Amino acid sequence: MMTETLLRKSTDHASQGGKKVQLSKMRYRVLGPLLVVIATAACDVSSLLDVDIPGRVPGAALDDPALALTLVLGAQADFECGWSEYVLAESMFTDEFIVATSIVTVTTTDARTAQFQAAGANGCTTDRGRRSISPYRPVQTARFQAEDVYARISGFPEVALQEAYLARLALYIGYTRTLLGEGYCDQTTAIDGGPRATKVSLWTTAETWFTTAIGHAQSAGTTDLKLAATLGRARARLNLGNGPGAVNDAQAIPEDFTFAVQREGSVPSRDNQIYQQSGRANHHAVDPLFRDLTIDALGNATQGNGVADPRVPVRDAGALGEDGFTPMFFQEKYKSLDDDFPLATWREAVLIIAEVQGGQTAVDMINALRDKHTLPNYTPLDVNDAVEIRNAVIEEKRR
Repeated sequence: MMTETLLRKSTDHASQGGKKVQLSKMRYRVLGPLLVVIATAACDVSSLLDVDIPGRVPGAALDDPALALTLVLGAQADFECGWSEYVLAESMFTDEFIVATSIVTVTTTDARTAQFQAAGANGCTTDRGRRSISPYRPVQTARFQAEDVYARISGFPEVALQEAYLARLALYIGYTRTLLGEGYCDQTTAIDGGPRATKVSLWTTAETWFTTAIGHAQSAGTTDLKLAATLGRARARLNLGNGPGAVNDAQAIPEDFTFAVQREGSVPSRDNQIYQQSGRANHHAVDPLFRDLTIDALGNATQGNGVADPRVPVRDAGALGEDGFTPMFFQEKYKSLDDDFPLATWREAVLIIAEVQGGQTAVDMINALRDKHTLPNYTPLDVNDAVEIRNAVIEEKRR
């Protein structure tokens, strides 16, 4: 059976055409109309590729079924980089972080001033001393790559693991379209040079791709991919206002399920960008609104009053940021460049159910999450007060 993670942090090998390819240090990129393949390896000689991959090949050569695994690995690498860049940017936009650097291109990203538009052409970072942040091109690159590779592999004669490959690619397409709808204003995003798409159209096509991924995953017998796609579809349906459909999908996610976006610090594009910027570099400090979060004895979400909420770990670094002014408070959710990001989790499924159904169901869902951390249970003043319950769900999502 296909392993549920193709790019591994270990030195696992996969057989491809009778040759060994070390997965953790390889990625490729199709560069738009040039359609070239670039293979890179880390500087550590002990982890170089065991097989020579051509640096540039004609686009037509990518239609070789023997390259199926290589194509999927490249799409996965681009998706995971795009996700990491998106998470970093969104953490600034939602004020989880405050900028602690004087680098102008970073501060304009946080402020979303006119200069930020110029950063849209930036790709995945290749430098830990990065001077700018933008998720748009990385996410669009990931979308294009996944769609291009999906079309190629769909046209191959039967190859080993074909259905599993297609499931993974369709999953990535669904998530990139979901992110583009969530992260950008209506009719901001254009797909492959076409007209600017609405949020609804992006989420509608995302839902279709998630359904496609579920079908391929069922055929391949890859449970994790099926569950990740099911939860992705729940998210898209929630965005589209289809509450019953979202709940139906969310209820299918088993307790403690997690599907990860893999990170490993061999090269900057594979770094956990949150740790790099707030934990390793003094560029982003945790916003005061996310410091010292607690739960009081009555189960109320508080700040500095009650039991520390371990879901939002923050450390006072006792130093100033790179700007020489901002007090540094590091996030401690991620503690290394190798820490994975969650893509789809049972926690998200629980909160989708809570948001849609409200009332006592929402209270039960909140407390199911709190019980995982031995936190005081939430008891609303009025379980039938829809505003109170919704605000409680929002706060649980925030944490």
